[in-house]
Amino acid sequence: MVDSLPYLAPVVTSVIGAYVGYRLGLKAKREDVLNSEHVAAFKRVMIKLASIQRTCDACAAEYESSEFTPQFEDLSLEDRKSPLVHWQEFETIVDEVSCFLPASSLQVLADLGSKLSSLSSAVLAAVDNPSLARSLLSPRPAYVACSEAISEARKILRSQLRIPNAG
Repeated sequence: MVDSLPYLAPVVTSVIGAYVGYRLGLKAKREDVLNSEHVAAFKRVMIKLASIQRTCDACAAEYESSEFTPQFEDLSLEDRKSPLVHWQEFETIVDEVSCFLPASSLQVLADLGSKLSSLSSAVLAAVDNPSLARSLLSPRPAYVACSEAISEARKILRSQLRIPNAG
């Protein structure tokens, strides 16, 4: 038995090394898959946020009667939706990708969902009372606030993914 020890040590070392390498490879692969899913979830959320922001900016511009800003009618069909529809689609996307986003991102998105809810309520109130839509009950401030909240949320989400802010 003592004579076989020098021959057994390299075999045991090789088996242990192979096992450790296998486990580390599995861990790296799992992290790669989770990271790619995180990036895909981030991309879906950011595309939807950009769409909502274009809608908010165009609708706010309509209340200013500015001819140099994009108008609601000029938006693509994907962007030309009511705040309520955007909010529902946003909530669906967040529900679908929530397991791939960190808790801090989910909190930012939950706060943004509240802003979209408030915007939907403001627009519905303006529709119910058209004579007041251009006065104090105008949904324009809600559109502007929502657009600003989306800008801030996009910056926060980019920083969490370690993507530099480009304006």
